[in-house]
Amino acid sequence: MASSAPRAQPQVIGAQGSGHDPVAELQRQMAMGAAQHGAQTAATKAKAGAFELKAYIQENPSSVKVACFLVGLILIVFSLLGCFNVFGAAFKPK
Repeated sequence: MASSAPRAQPQVIGAQGSGHDPVAELQRQMAMGAAQHGAQTAATKAKAGAFELKAYIQENPSSVKVACFLVGLILIVFSLLGCFNVFGAAFKPK
């Protein structure tokens, strides 16, 4: 009982070129454009933020001076404590 009606070929995704489905092509192009726009916006904002940070540090405000002084002071204290092996005595008593 073979029928002479033509049988439809199964649809295989990705078998045909991407130019055959205009809706999918349009969606792909719109997604690509949105991604590029987002990346460009992020890069612009990152550059602006880096520029502002650089300008703030170059102004040499007192808060940066105080932070640097305190970090240096803490490093000196821990270096001196390390020279006298205070940490070894505290963590491994005999």
